[in-house]
Amino acid sequence: MKKKLACSIFVISAILLSFSITQADTVSMHLTGVNGNSSGGYYIDPYYGTVNGVSTDFFCIDFNHHVNIGDSWTANVTTMGQSLANTYLINQMKYIEMLYLVTQYKAQSLIDQKAMQWVIWDISSGQDHSSIDLTDYNKWLTNAANFYTSNPNYTFDGWVILTDVNKVKQEFAVFVPEPGTLLLLGFGLLGIGILRRKQ
Repeated sequence: MKKKLACSIFVISAILLSFSITQADTVSMHLTGVNGNSSGGYYIDPYYGTVNGVSTDFFCIDFNHHVNIGDSWTANVTTMGQSLANTYLINQMKYIEMLYLVTQYKAQSLIDQKAMQWVIWDISSGQDHSSIDLTDYNKWLTNAANFYTSNPNYTFDGWVILTDVNKVKQEFAVFVPEPGTLLLLGFGLLGIGILRRKQ
């Protein structure tokens, strides 16, 4: 029963998030917390918060700006298939490299996640923190560059870049599944629930 309720809440939240972001040019953001893992004195991804009041994970792709737990701000919504004029870097190569790392992030060990976070931050800032996680840092820096070379126009469907309209707060990447896909998932879970109930 608890699993079904948790699944239902997840699907409903994801649908609300998807509709609220895909239908807007700007969104309201609020940072509520971090996962507790850190490297070099900085918390690493994912961060936790809300977008238009819906809870979600944030992935920080910006080292040049700062945000504190409890902060709220308005952000421009940008997908990789559109102009990057509202983003901080306005550089397709850098965003493709960073989003590649973000999409690989959760499946990696904590050691790799720390290195990946620094590569993401260094791509955004132009700095070099390779001394923090030297071996893994170079591996992920190379992987990101190789991905861009092979996929220079990759759009990362479902991922959006959220950039503070006032250019003060950090920039984040958030995954937003397509509304149609989520509705199909919701109907599928509903169908499974009905079948199990009958049995």
